[in-house]
Amino acid sequence: MFLKEKYEDGNFVKMKARLVADGWMQDRLVYPDHSSPTVKTKSVMTCLKLAAVKGWSLTKIDITSAYLCADIGRDDEVFMILDRTMSNLCKGWLLEVKEYFREDGKLVVKLDKALYSLIQSAKLWYQELSGFLLSKGLKVCPSDPCVFSRG
Repeated sequence: MFLKEKYEDGNFVKMKARLVADGWMQDRLVYPDHSSPTVKTKSVMTCLKLAAVKGWSLTKIDITSAYLCADIGRDDEVFMILDRTMSNLCKGWLLEVKEYFREDGKLVVKLDKALYSLIQSAKLWYQELSGFLLSKGLKVCPSDPCVFSRG
């Protein structure tokens, strides 16, 4: 888990936490096709040139915690073993999890959403995002699966 303090105008506001999985412990044979497409540089430059020539306005978005928006899916089960520190925190916060502790004091959890560092997270996020864009009527560019258009 990574912790980060958030400040506004020099004053402490809150503590943010990010739980990260250790994807190196995942069996690569279970996920033979886990790659996600990446936009081609030529596609980015082409879109920028079109926008400049046609006078289009551009917007950049950053989807906070994007991977956490992607469901792991019903056909795939991913379990994570929390270390003792995290397990003890859960034991104090969530009384109903006590029965899931192992003898070594660690807690095993089943993930419903992708986490950073899982080997399939990037692909799951691409599937989530592209599915949403396609449902809104956009079409995938035949030469670059990361470019979507209305026409």
